[in-house]
Amino acid sequence: GQYAVPAPGTPYIYADSQNGEIVRLDRDTNETAFLRPYLPSVFDRPPSALRYRFNWTAPIAVAPTDSKVIYLGANVLFRSTDAGLHWRPISRDLTRSDKEKQKVTGGPEILDMSGAETYDTILSIGISPADPKVIWVGTDDGLVQVTRDAGHRWRNVTKNIPDLPPWGRISQIGVSPFSSGTAYVAVDFHETENNRPYVFQTTDFGATWKNITGNLPDGEPVHVVREDPNRRGLLVAGTDGGLFYSENDGPWHRMENGFPTTPVYDLKFEKATHDLVVATHGRGIFVLDNLTPLEQSAGESLPAMKLFTPIPAVRWAIFNRHPLELSSFAAPNPAFGAALDYYLARSAASSPDQVQIEITDAAGQPVRTLAGPATPGFHRVTWDLRYDPPTPLFGLAGETGGGFFGPRGGPEAPPGQYHVTLSEGGRRETATLQVEADPRSHASVAAFREQARAALEGRDLLTMVDREINRMSALRQQMETLEYLLLMNPKSTAYEELFAEARQLQAKLDRLEEPVYNRAAREDSKAYLHRLSSLRDRVVRLRMALEFGYAQRPTPAAIAELARLKREAAERERQFAEFVNRDVAAFNKQAAAAGTSQLFVPNAP
Repeated sequence: GQYAVPAPGTPYIYADSQNGEIVRLDRDTNETAFLRPYLPSVFDRPPSALRYRFNWTAPIAVAPTDSKVIYLGANVLFRSTDAGLHWRPISRDLTRSDKEKQKVTGGPEILDMSGAETYDTILSIGISPADPKVIWVGTDDGLVQVTRDAGHRWRNVTKNIPDLPPWGRISQIGVSPFSSGTAYVAVDFHETENNRPYVFQTTDFGATWKNITGNLPDGEPVHVVREDPNRRGLLVAGTDGGLFYSENDGPWHRMENGFPTTPVYDLKFEKATHDLVVATHGRGIFVLDNLTPLEQSAGESLPAMKLFTPIPAVRWAIFNRHPLELSSFAAPNPAFGAALDYYLARSAASSPDQVQIEITDAAGQPVRTLAGPATPGFHRVTWDLRYDPPTPLFGLAGETGGGFFGPRGGPEAPPGQYHVTLSEGGRRETATLQVEADPRSHASVAAFREQARAALEGRDLLTMVDREINRMSALRQQMETLEYLLLMNPKSTAYEELFAEARQLQAKLDRLEEPVYNRAAREDSKAYLHRLSSLRDRVVRLRMALEFGYAQRPTPAAIAELARLKREAAERERQFAEFVNRDVAAFNKQAAAAGTSQLFVPNAP
């Protein structure tokens, strides 16, 4: 339940246990350093006799512009400019310092000196992202202090907060990312048997304050309020009962969508990814991925249909060092790809079930077609940054790759600009999406595009093969049904002759199909070990060779194999077409003369 603060741009994480026992971890070397600036503690003497008092949850902060500048809250504010090796106080005692509230607890037989009872301490630190010389401090005895010159002069602005009872806990101070003089203070009075919420805003460094508690529910003390760095005025509050948001400092709305009823103690916005990280008391850490729909709709009247502008998506190079390792502490990752968000005011007119989302590249060529829910409200569909998959095999919906070796789904789309179009009931909304390469990769744009071109050829080749297999499967099913009907009907010479022709026709079909797709292998999960590869097997393995690496240009061997398999697939297609035009056509004439149904071969099922 203490602080853990990474220092951006360094391998350091600063963390403390109870009573300001701060340490530094070097993630590169796993070395630790003990950094507490004052060693005497509540285990040695009463809090009133200590020069520096630390809260059970002593706050840590790292300067936004210099990762070596670290702050630690006691009853004074400590500052280090060398990553915690040396400290000096940059303030006077910023608390009420009521000696009556600094006694040793417990007794008379036994004392209770854990440090959780230490009072008159700094509980929160807020450094302005706009001006690091502006530092806000909140204490556990209800004071709000601010400096505008990095600690040379401090001003107690608590008295300017209207109708604020004494002795509250300033759990967190949310400093605006847009203005160093704007801050949001949440005050918790539950320890004084007052469970009302209190939230205040200042825009002039605490000279005046506005009560923005509004309609927050009575009985839920507020612990934290922070402003979204991507949307001025969009606030999120954490209370004893959950999450709330406010547009333009207006009314508060509860955020649910599966979030539990639990105390929220801290919030952090991730500006680049538009995420909200939520720290609860007792239910762990939650992440609300990608707040852009809320940011883009806050304070606006939404139309009947709206497609929100998506944030850039990253095509990560994913490698799992421990693919089989299971952990009870594992949490799900966000969905991979691009989040496509839209709003519908009413159910879709064109279909009660779904709307259509089309993705095209910068040249307008189709990339992927997706379906989304058509019910009223906000919806998110994730594009996995892949092209449309190849045609699935008949009767095997979703089988778009192949067995053990082949990739599933369509090829990965290269980084670049794409267009997203939402269609419903004759209406269309279009937005632009940027797909970026993994920032760790040094691959060129040309390499991504070469791989994509070859991978698309491999996909289209598999589609060509699978369509022929599907035509064969459709023909086979009809033949088996016709044979069954012929056996069930009263015997006649015409039926017997037709049945014999049907068996011969099926034998020819078997000879055509076996080199393309081994039907017997469908029931064998390790058919690749037991049977020689069919044409489809080789095309599937070729796709793996073309798509395996991250932005890997196709190798000469893969290009040569692609050419060979194209020629073979074209020849197999020609042979089947000849079979249909000659053998199936002749059979259909005989079937028509016998008065039975004829065989139909679809073009591309």
